[in-house]
Amino acid sequence: AVAEEKEAQPAAKAAASRSSQRTVARTLPGEAARRSFEPERVKRRTSVGLFAAGLPTAQQVSSGRATPLASASPSHVLSSSGIFRMKRGYDDYLYRHKQPLSFGISVRKEFGYGLSLESGLVYSLLRSDVRVSQNDESFSQTLHMLGIPLRVNWDFLSRGDWKLYLGAGGMVEKCLDAKFGSESVAEKELQWSLTALFGLYDFTRRTALYFEPGVSYYLTETALRTARTVSPVNLSLQLGVRLTY
Repeated sequence: AVAEEKEAQPAAKAAASRSSQRTVARTLPGEAARRSFEPERVKRRTSVGLFAAGLPTAQQVSSGRATPLASASPSHVLSSSGIFRMKRGYDDYLYRHKQPLSFGISVRKEFGYGLSLESGLVYSLLRSDVRVSQNDESFSQTLHMLGIPLRVNWDFLSRGDWKLYLGAGGMVEKCLDAKFGSESVAEKELQWSLTALFGLYDFTRRTALYFEPGVSYYLTETALRTARTVSPVNLSLQLGVRLTY
């Protein structure tokens, strides 16, 4: 029995040594750092942003009828009171389209590994100065649009307190109110667009300032001519602040 006990002692010591080595391996500094980083990398955070967008470019000039739709008579346009005839029956106008302005709120949900899904509400103001080509009579045109965007973002580079990311998605907009001179115009169709952007934001633990140069391609048109009608490709620069929790 004594001999058996002596033989068992080395085996017990070897087992204890292996257990100690496993414990040390589990608590190595590099391993602990890696494990503490992994939950942060896949942590699903939510952020809310407020922004304004536009681009200080030259005004766009175009000419044409007040409505490009084939279903509308060349010298008529739909208004809130029905159909009214354009000034003196002329259907040719000169437009000076001002740069569209947008303001909105966004909500972003992170899904780990730099990916996030973003949506919100976007208000856009489309303004144009209109002049009747035959008599130089002028008036203004305004459209108030409300849109719902949806896009996917990817944070592809992080250095210190700033990150770079790419985004792609689309937006659907509804015209809330449209005025051609003093007349209200019925804009019943939805306007669809695709968006791609490059973004950079500088952040603290909870707050980030960001800017996003982007490009939008409009798949559909409004009845009234706007800057989006002249060119379906529009550039913009978005500036905003984002709160993360």
